[in-house]
Amino acid sequence: MASTDLELAESIKSSGWWQGSVISDQKLQGLSVDDSNTTWWIVASQTCNLYNPDFCKIPVVELISARLIPKLEKSFSRGNNPRILHVEAIGDGKTVYFEVDIQSRTWIRRQQLACIGNPEFEIVDSSRDTTDWVNTQWLDNFAGWIARSYTRVTLPDDFNRVLKVSKIQDVLDGKLMRSPKLYGIYLNISSASEEEWTGTFGLMPAPYFLEILLVSDEDENPDQMVADLSKALFEDKVNFKDIGELKLSRADVAKRYGLTIVPAGITGQNIAQASILDIKSSIRYTLNDFLSMSSEPDL
Repeated sequence: MASTDLELAESIKSSGWWQGSVISDQKLQGLSVDDSNTTWWIVASQTCNLYNPDFCKIPVVELISARLIPKLEKSFSRGNNPRILHVEAIGDGKTVYFEVDIQSRTWIRRQQLACIGNPEFEIVDSSRDTTDWVNTQWLDNFAGWIARSYTRVTLPDDFNRVLKVSKIQDVLDGKLMRSPKLYGIYLNISSASEEEWTGTFGLMPAPYFLEILLVSDEDENPDQMVADLSKALFEDKVNFKDIGELKLSRADVAKRYGLTIVPAGITGQNIAQASILDIKSSIRYTLNDFLSMSSEPDL
């Protein structure tokens, strides 16, 4: 095959393939699609790469595995989980839902797309005129979720351990912070040591200062979310039997282990108020990943 094939590239485009296109494993393999347990594949490659006429420069397409699910779970549809995402897709006059597993991927030769017909479903963004449009940007969320799997900042293990032992992690991962109106949780972590830390952020040891920014949807006032989080961290008294203490606040326990957080450090903005600088200077909170071995003992 020649390096450049305009006709083949046009065939891929005219068949409707783009980032977010969905195809069943059976159709990909040339089999009939009649199994409810079918594995599905979603195109992860950028659309411009699909349409590039140079098949030597861009020979393959990346696909990510998915499975059909009966409904979306809010905790998996916002892109906060680093490995699992729930998305909505449309096709054949119906709406379906998929659970996407970022750890299951494959690559196929790009010219195969021109030989297997049209995609069966598409992940698309809703119009800005649609009600709740911020939470239905399915393709944008899918693409951003993939990107964050490569760019997600590695938090220091000492910091992760303090979040766990102080039970602050339970709050950030729990129902309190699962409001459908919460766009994201952003952390500002700095060293509280007298000596300036100049090494890799993921290796920065305790003690730490922590500020938390809650970003809500455009039409939502985040004040109640801030109040709820502040109450959970500073006012609620929790049993800490594993460290021999009863009825302490989460912030008090965190401070014992080298993490200082104060009420003034819990703030909120909606996405219309939040600046790009605010977001870029913070770390979006997702499920905690430990840089070191998971077999290491907790505090």
